Amino acid sequence: MKKELLFIGAFALLSVLNSCDDKDEGSQSDTIQLSNKNIAVTDESKTIQVTTKGDSWDFYGIAEKYEGNESLNKKIGISERNLTELSGDWYSIKRKKKKEIEISVSENTLNTNRQLIIDLGDKNYFDAISILQYSK
Repeated sequence: MKKELLFIGAFALLSVLNSCDDKDEGSQSDTIQLSNKNIAVTDESKTIQVTTKGDSWDFYGIAEKYEGNESLNKKIGISERNLTELSGDWYSIKRKKKKEIEISVSENTLNTNRQLIIDLGDKNYFDAISILQYSK
C-alpha cells in the first residue's frame, strides 16, 4: 500500500513539474509581415499598395473613424473568409494575388480627418493596416 502511494505521489509530482515550463504557448510569430501598417494621405483620392510576405491571411474586420464626430464611426466584423474585395462609401479594398492589397480612398470632402483600419488575421496572429486621410 505504501509503495502504491509513493508511486502515485512520485508520478503526480513528475506530471506537475513537467507541465511547468517557460514556453510561451498561444503566441505566434508575424506570419503576415505587412510592408506598411500606418499610412497617411492627403484629402485627394489615392490608391495605395501594401504587400505581405505571408499568403495565408484573411480580412477580419474594417473600422471607419472620424475625428471629432464619433457618431459616424463604424466597425464591421467579417465572418466570411477568403474575401478578395471589400468596399464602403469612400474606400475599396482588393486582394490582388495572395500577397498584395490595393486600397483606394475617394476625395475627403468632409471637414474632418477620417481613418480606415483594416484588420487581418492568420491563424493565431492578427495585424492591421491604418490609413489616415486628412481633410481639406
